[in-house]
Amino acid sequence: MGKNRKGLSAWQLTMMALGSVIGGSFFLGSSAAIHAAGPSILISYILAGGLVYLILYALSEMTVANPTTGSFSNFASRELGEGTGFVVGWLYWTGTVLSMSSEATAISILIRKWVPNVSIGLLGSAIIIGVTLLNLLGADKIGKLTSGLSGVKIFAIIFFILTALVLIFGVLPGSPPVGAGELRTDPIMPGGIKGIAGSMLLVIFAYAGFEIIGLAATEAENPRDTIPKAIRYTMFSLVGLYILYAAVLLPFIPTASLNESVSPMVARLRDGESVGLGGP
Repeated sequence: MGKNRKGLSAWQLTMMALGSVIGGSFFLGSSAAIHAAGPSILISYILAGGLVYLILYALSEMTVANPTTGSFSNFASRELGEGTGFVVGWLYWTGTVLSMSSEATAISILIRKWVPNVSIGLLGSAIIIGVTLLNLLGADKIGKLTSGLSGVKIFAIIFFILTALVLIFGVLPGSPPVGAGELRTDPIMPGGIKGIAGSMLLVIFAYAGFEIIGLAATEAENPRDTIPKAIRYTMFSLVGLYILYAAVLLPFIPTASLNESVSPMVARLRDGESVGLGGP
């Protein structure tokens, strides 16, 4: 495999992974996770990030050694037998289908605010069909498209983080700092260890999608160099964004008030005055 072979760069692979991971399950599903764990959701994101790092590191080693079509399904077939590889492949396919359905449902719930007369089922079906058609464009085009769309989602999260930091430290003239805000009264671990364990199910699901790096390895430019870089970039970006997002959100809104029907960012911006916008 030539070093100058045209293919996906580390940046494109990273953006594809971030685009696959950061979706409706994060923007909407994080509400349920934060509600379950309270401020200790930070522990959940750190623990899940460590687990994801170990998985990604192992995937990186195997992919660099053998950048072949099929990725982890192929690795399982080679090392553990054809039966195991078959099961792993179909489990991943089933999980992806279920994940796509949940993502489409979450997105439909969010955009239904603008089109209330359209059913969630119809919106979700349209989203799934649209995404499926886009994937027929080919690796190069879908890589560029995904990079651009991922950039929009990442920009939204970074913009929220920066806005929250401005309010927390009272940078704006005439706006007193929020400081610790709701953290002064919110219990750190409202559900105890069980709350953290329960939130981990949703947090790990919010990390799902990073395996796209392994699946796209054969389309990468110089996989032996590109794949490890893409995995490092993805890992640090994901964990950093998730932890910062949760950390700056906690001072603004009581975690017990969050529910699965609204994104924490939307709840914060919509109900800013009721939760202390511009004041402790």
